[in-house]
Amino acid sequence: NETIDSEHMKILDLVNAVDGAIRNKDETLFARALERLEETIRIHFSNEEKIAQAIDFPFDEHSLEHEYILDQFREIKAQLAAHRGKWSESVAEYYYEFLST
Repeated sequence: NETIDSEHMKILDLVNAVDGAIRNKDETLFARALERLEETIRIHFSNEEKIAQAIDFPFDEHSLEHEYILDQFREIKAQLAAHRGKWSESVAEYYYEFLST
């Protein structure tokens, strides 16, 4: 699907933007890029679900994977809030662990 493929490319670009912010220790860019990544992923998940429903594709297991990923974003945001929105090594480490799963 062209829409899904395009969204995957955008998600990869945003993952790279978050990575760049971490490497440069840019707190402002990190928080902003993370928010954009989360929003893009939410839209992507919604689009995937609509497509799956339209073709009567069983989506329950995949939906659980989506919930797991969104839970990880909530945890990263909670860690950011605990650091008053500031980038920290622990938040970056958690983000990288999340990406590797």
